[in-house]
Amino acid sequence: MLPSHEYPEKLSDPRLVFFMAGYVARKTILKTACKECLDELLVPADEAKEYLAMLTKFCDNGGLLCPSEKLFSLVDALEITFSMWFSYNELHSDSLEELVSCLHKNDVTLGCAQHGPSLTKQCGTTSLRLRAATAKNGSCWYRECPQQREHLHGGFGDPQESHEAQKARPRSTTLGLATRRAAASQPEANVSSRRNSTLMYPALRARIERRTRESGFDPYSDTPLKSTTQEPAAATERGKQSVRLRIVELSQKQYTQRQIAGMTGRSNKTVNRIIQAYMKEGRISDAPHRRHPRATTAAQDADILDATKASPFSTARDIGAAAGVSASASRIKRRLAEGKLKSHERVWRPVNSRYDPLYLQEVASSGRTAVNVWGAVSRDGLGVLHRIEGPLTSVRYCDILDYVVIPYALDGPFPDGDILFQQDLSPVHTAKVVEELLNMRGVRCLRWVPKGADLNIIEAVWGRMKVSLCKRGLHSSSADELWSAVEEEWMRLQNERSFVDNLYASLQSRMQDVTAVQGAMTHH
Repeated sequence: MLPSHEYPEKLSDPRLVFFMAGYVARKTILKTACKECLDELLVPADEAKEYLAMLTKFCDNGGLLCPSEKLFSLVDALEITFSMWFSYNELHSDSLEELVSCLHKNDVTLGCAQHGPSLTKQCGTTSLRLRAATAKNGSCWYRECPQQREHLHGGFGDPQESHEAQKARPRSTTLGLATRRAAASQPEANVSSRRNSTLMYPALRARIERRTRESGFDPYSDTPLKSTTQEPAAATERGKQSVRLRIVELSQKQYTQRQIAGMTGRSNKTVNRIIQAYMKEGRISDAPHRRHPRATTAAQDADILDATKASPFSTARDIGAAAGVSASASRIKRRLAEGKLKSHERVWRPVNSRYDPLYLQEVASSGRTAVNVWGAVSRDGLGVLHRIEGPLTSVRYCDILDYVVIPYALDGPFPDGDILFQQDLSPVHTAKVVEELLNMRGVRCLRWVPKGADLNIIEAVWGRMKVSLCKRGLHSSSADELWSAVEEEWMRLQNERSFVDNLYASLQSRMQDVTAVQGAMTHH
């Protein structure tokens, strides 16, 4: 009846469940001789798509007719349906009858109007019957793991057969894996086919998706579900508990950990950890966290707040030192935040005290207190510091050189009188009267580059002093008070010998960095 089709001497193996739906369709069409069913469900091998043709060629030696896309969708749906259904149900007669009942409620039929209902029912019933018969052996059971179902038992197979005999019995090839390999070149079409195939069974689809939402595993793409919205913490916790309970229940039903991992979509390590926690400690929830004790006492926290109120413009590190608390700056900041003290522009103040005069620092655009100073630094350390009264002019600078700088150089770093002097290119420094004075006194001057602050180590000294003076809160000090503070900081740096040594040691790297960027700005 079927043109140009001859069955081979070696018949198709009826144990290949995934292929049986197409096999039954071909046998039925052979009996009915229905041209409409033939054109709709079967196509020649040379006209079939590659991943559909491989299905028949893999299982049937010499088969010239291949299932069409519509028949393949039913076959694929039966495969997915059976695997997913018994991933959440034990294999027994009641669950199998319930599955058959759900399948028979669908309105989709294959073939013509006359033969379609019986053809669809026969394909589905035959496939499910053979599927259940081979379930115990593990062949064709789970598409990804064909031997994960050997634990299943019920009214199928020989219960007296030993485990060794079951292992020795020849197994049929898992056609689900062959189909997956055949469709590997078209993964998107494969996932789409699986999803559309299950659409043929609305009642079954609803139940499968309800159960898979609980496990967080997509039955169509074999991947964990991705939530598009952030669930509340309580709902997330309930989901974790339900998955853990299911893992423990499956373990008590003698499922192996590898099988449980495949059924729940969790890794083997996660499954093992949950089962071990339940067996050893009897718990399913997370283990209690061992938190470190608090680093500061209540009295120390109070001292930190008191030190902040006494000096609100201090840094967090200085506040900790004033309070006598040995803690990091970040921990001090956390204690201040706990005390409802917020920092903005280096001031720690209570809430709702923004305009309190105690926590305000006025910035005067004119009339500010300032002190002009001149300082020297040499290889011996910080030298003389001189206060300049009034504006610095070339005449006053000559007086500083004659009465301050040259005596300091002869008494200190240059006792032999061979003085090498370096200064920047300020207009006062480069004045003609200054140049003549230096030549008259025999002072050699080091040639300097414009905008050479990166190479001038005295700039690092001024920067260090400004940082220290800002911490003192000298906002309303007089000129004399400011000068006294400057002298104290200068003397403190004089005693810090390593500070100047490090500056001189950095000269080589400073010159290399400036040369590398061709005179542009560097981090110095």
